[in-house]
Amino acid sequence: MANSVTSERPGKRDRLIAAAGETIYRQGVEATTIADIAEAADVPVGNVYYYFKTKDELVAATIDDYVQEDHELLSAIEQQHRTPRARLKGLGSPAGVTVRSGGAVRLPERELVLGAREAR
Repeated sequence: MANSVTSERPGKRDRLIAAAGETIYRQGVEATTIADIAEAADVPVGNVYYYFKTKDELVAATIDDYVQEDHELLSAIEQQHRTPRARLKGLGSPAGVTVRSGGAVRLPERELVLGAREAR
């Protein structure tokens, strides 16, 4: 009999996008290689090119993923709060969203920085 508890692992494409976001955040786009992303995603380097022909395509998919997640978060806040004032309050501590000086918006588990940022 098969094990009734299954742990579904995200697909390779999803793992690559997640790993790209994390790795690029830590190292920056220029310093990050396809090999770095593949290793972080636990995907053979050769398989990366099945999903993304270039590093630029992978970076674009990562940005698209961030935009989609942000859109979903903002839509949820909009549905929960009827007025603009309530929506702004909804962006506070409960959702983990904060706005920092210099144009950075801190979202749960990541940071979207508008403009140039120095490597950490």
